[in-house]
Amino acid sequence: MSLVAVVTFLPVDVKTEFIENILVWFNIVVYEKTPFGIWFSELTDNSIATYLLINNLGHIIIFALFGYLLGHLDKHVPKYILFVLLIIITGGSEFLQHFVAGRQPDLDDLILNVIAGITGYSVYKQIHYSHNRHN
Repeated sequence: MSLVAVVTFLPVDVKTEFIENILVWFNIVVYEKTPFGIWFSELTDNSIATYLLINNLGHIIIFALFGYLLGHLDKHVPKYILFVLLIIITGGSEFLQHFVAGRQPDLDDLILNVIAGITGYSVYKQIHYSHNRHN
């Protein structure tokens, strides 16, 4: 999580070079190398804004549910293992798109997937904590 935070707040030129080097190393081609760049550059076009909203809501819902389900494993699996599992699943879903015709890995989606998964897990923990506290 701290790596995502550090990369997010780097200057754009440094961030782009850093991300390009990582992606070249993994030999992955992505549409956009600057996280969330399309959100700010093309949101004036309603068709793109609608696509981004639908696409991003899909990622948020799917991975928030996944994070919520990971919360059920909390008593049986250490938290760091759950986090690694979240990273592997979210990263794997983006990596596999490299091999699907018409799809491509996207850094925006990877970041969104991880944040949604962590949010879903946090919601589960808060509900579970509140439920146990009132009983």
